[in-house]
Amino acid sequence: MLKLDHLEEAVAKAAFLKEFCFGVRIIRLEDGAELYSSIPLSGEDFSHRRVSIEGNTTSQFSGSQSERSYFFGKNHEAYEITSVPVLIGDQRCSLEMIQPHSRVISTITGQSGDMLDTERYLSGTIGNLVLKDTLTGLFNRRYIDEYLPAALGAAYDQGQPLSVIFADIDQFKQVNDKHGHLAGDLVLQHVAQLLQKKIRRTDSWVARYGGDEFVICLPGVDHASAQRIANRLRLAIMSERFPLENGAINLTCSFGVQSVEKNDFQLSALMLLHRADERLYQAKHAGRNTVM
Repeated sequence: MLKLDHLEEAVAKAAFLKEFCFGVRIIRLEDGAELYSSIPLSGEDFSHRRVSIEGNTTSQFSGSQSERSYFFGKNHEAYEITSVPVLIGDQRCSLEMIQPHSRVISTITGQSGDMLDTERYLSGTIGNLVLKDTLTGLFNRRYIDEYLPAALGAAYDQGQPLSVIFADIDQFKQVNDKHGHLAGDLVLQHVAQLLQKKIRRTDSWVARYGGDEFVICLPGVDHASAQRIANRLRLAIMSERFPLENGAINLTCSFGVQSVEKNDFQLSALMLLHRADERLYQAKHAGRNTVM
């Protein structure tokens, strides 16, 4: 269960989520009181006429068991409601994320469908939206914060290595200054696609940490192997021509690699990222286009 200290913290989380939804509500389970709502004044009453979807799912943004249901509005518009249990102080509540059926289907699949199609495509949709970087399509900082500790814990439990690569585009500011911020956005998208393409391991993932920085998590990969992977990425980016509106440019990236080997139980996820960032800093000062 998601645990929050006070209502203000819950409202702040809900306010973030409402950017991805039609509306968000916080309901106190004891008496059904609505503690927060961002639902537009549409005349719909989401407290009634719900159709439950059998089986619970695990919400990807919180790790909590969530319940899903449909609501059919007065104009026959279908909404999906994902309800996640939260504990706010000592009050048991439900955080409800409401999304129009048609909007989610078009966003995820590019086509409409019946309710069976909805169940097939919408599993984890809200969590995916919250955990994805809107510009690059990669996972975002929130995903790193939630899933890197889990990956690290699994590595410790299984006695397996885990490596993190911190990547940064060299002199990215010059791209923005010379070609404009739209060109910078294109570069970020192309680099993200290239990183995603080159990381083929099914249990690994790539995320945008922020700005022009990327984090690559490699479960089961030791330090020497991770450095080889980082060097392959470095060479791939260096040899690529990145298309812009007025031509194409060459880029390089710097990489910092930090690993946790078997039987090493000392590093937290935060410290792992910090040390990878330190190695990236060393790579920058070693002349860029380098793996450290």
